[in-house]
Amino acid sequence: MAVEPTLQDVLQARGIETHGMLALRVALHPADATNVFQTTADVMKAGQLSNYMRMQEGRRLGPDNLVLCFAEEPFGTARLFDVRRFRARRPGIAPGDLVYDPDLVDLLQNFIGRTKRPTFYDVFEPDARLEKAYASIAGFFNSLVVHWPAPVARIVRKVGHGGLRVVAPAMAS
Repeated sequence: MAVEPTLQDVLQARGIETHGMLALRVALHPADATNVFQTTADVMKAGQLSNYMRMQEGRRLGPDNLVLCFAEEPFGTARLFDVRRFRARRPGIAPGDLVYDPDLVDLLQNFIGRTKRPTFYDVFEPDARLEKAYASIAGFFNSLVVHWPAPVARIVRKVGHGGLRVVAPAMAS
């Protein structure tokens, strides 16, 4: 049986420099669930996963990193849905677009009630120096699927982590 290529192998084979890139696995925390958002898939279907990923327990993402954002899927896999740069806000300061979004009220309150260090991020499209990488990676949105290494609760990994294996057959070629 052939071994699946690593995420880094697949990106580098397409000329994408992966140094300093991070992978973020976005999964609905059980304590954040609401009547409307029971699963990560519910959050994704409502178009709110890009907002939910901006709520983190403590500082995890650096402002200079290009972050590949993956949505949790069954059986330890995750699907690429976005690429962004993140900048943490001052502790406790939530962005207005999250605070005043009526669809996020319960999710946001549950997140704040659960976390010890709620950290909110502003997100940015990659700047000019990362534009080529962004354009190349954007072609993988919703089709690139990786196996997320254990423990899956560790939601931030370097793109070069050997356990991030591409499992979608079309992506490996």
